[in-house]
Amino acid sequence: MISPQASSSLRPYWLVALKGHRHLRQPEAVGEALAALLGALSEEIDGTLVGVSSIAPGADTRFAEAILGMSLPWRALLPVSLAELRRDFTAEEWRYREQLLARATEIQVRGRAADRDEADLECGLDTLDQADLLIAVWDERPAGGTAAIVAYARGVGKPLIILNPETLGVRREGWEGHPFLDHELRYLNRLEVGAAMAPPDASPVPPVLWRFFTKVDQMATRTAPNFRRWVASSLVLNTGATLLVASIIAFALRLPVLDALAFLMSAGAMGAGFYLKYRKVHQRWIHCRVAAEICRAAIATWELPRLVLPDLQGLGETFARLATSVRMMHLCARPAVPPPLEEIRERYVRDRIEDQIRYHQARAVRLARRRQRLISLFWFFSALAVLRGLFVGLYGTEGFSLEAGRTLTHFLPLALPGLAGCALALISVFDLNGQLAHSRALTNFLFAARAETRACHHLYALQRAIARTERYLAREIADWFALGQEPRYG
Repeated sequence: MISPQASSSLRPYWLVALKGHRHLRQPEAVGEALAALLGALSEEIDGTLVGVSSIAPGADTRFAEAILGMSLPWRALLPVSLAELRRDFTAEEWRYREQLLARATEIQVRGRAADRDEADLECGLDTLDQADLLIAVWDERPAGGTAAIVAYARGVGKPLIILNPETLGVRREGWEGHPFLDHELRYLNRLEVGAAMAPPDASPVPPVLWRFFTKVDQMATRTAPNFRRWVASSLVLNTGATLLVASIIAFALRLPVLDALAFLMSAGAMGAGFYLKYRKVHQRWIHCRVAAEICRAAIATWELPRLVLPDLQGLGETFARLATSVRMMHLCARPAVPPPLEEIRERYVRDRIEDQIRYHQARAVRLARRRQRLISLFWFFSALAVLRGLFVGLYGTEGFSLEAGRTLTHFLPLALPGLAGCALALISVFDLNGQLAHSRALTNFLFAARAETRACHHLYALQRAIARTERYLAREIADWFALGQEPRYG
């Protein structure tokens, strides 16, 4: 039986590109060598290999056959359109290529140059840029397009495997320090989770992605309140220690227990700060929340021909493997016949837009109430401080007992501004004004997005409308991530 943690782990996808000679003296032997090499890599690398190549004669075709023969995903990246590429083959050869392309996970035309040689080179460079590893079927002679691609791979430090088509010898380059382990995805996979959660009925999303999403989303939800509590507790403990010391000074109290209590409160406030710093609570929340939002966008747009994920610019390489793996899962699991447009549209509106509207409306109400309470406390303590000052200035402290006089002249001048400042600081620490404005603005945007989405009666228009909505929803992800750089994984 699969454990809950194992069933909620996403396997990383690694893109293996192929560049090689068109004319091979021993094509069958090269194909067998490629199959053996891919088999060894599958055992060595933790994750799923994805082949990336064109369908040119020779090495490219043999690589596609080897990848598909292992039931691994294959992405066909072509230098020119299918209509133009067809001219390179006889009718029989093209029928065979069409059979291969029918089994491709994805077909893309990458070459944009008008000259065919430039388009081939451009496609090869784009193929390499996308890949994590290059296999070059190369005789190691300096001339030709394969030599240019190998030189580029060496220049950018891409891990490289050279298969000599004449000797069938294999050599690796640039593998030092590249363990083919994604630390971010490994960390997220290792998060502990309770019972594995199954996706909703009739959901097209793979169960493992749904379980992974619910795990990181629950971890983010569970961690965020703890983070806020620790920040608030540090501030409240510091304020409490200040008030206690003020009372000790004001009333000349000589009780060791009060000094000890003031010390413990100050130490507790400092301890809360150290806990947040060294346990990386904030960073853990940020990384889980960003991962959850990537998965949430994927689940919401799963039925579209092209998955819409948050723009990861500014996040470096941290979540690139997760995004690549989710995209490849979508390409491999797409239904042959997509649901009707109306069904996709209404499900997106219901499960994504209206769900977010309800969430942000409820969040705005909570934030407004919390902000109002703190503002009321600020004005209450500030007003008491002003009234105390006016009262002492007009009437003095004559006629009051010693304790009352000390309260008016020694304790309250410190306590009241401190309490008012604490209330104001809590508003600032949690950025309640900014969060409230953000939730209200986002709610207004979502109302407009709902109307725009429901007005779409063409798949292309729907894809564009959903992409705009997802881009807007993802605007804060980069801000969250910027607060949690340099995570520690343990």
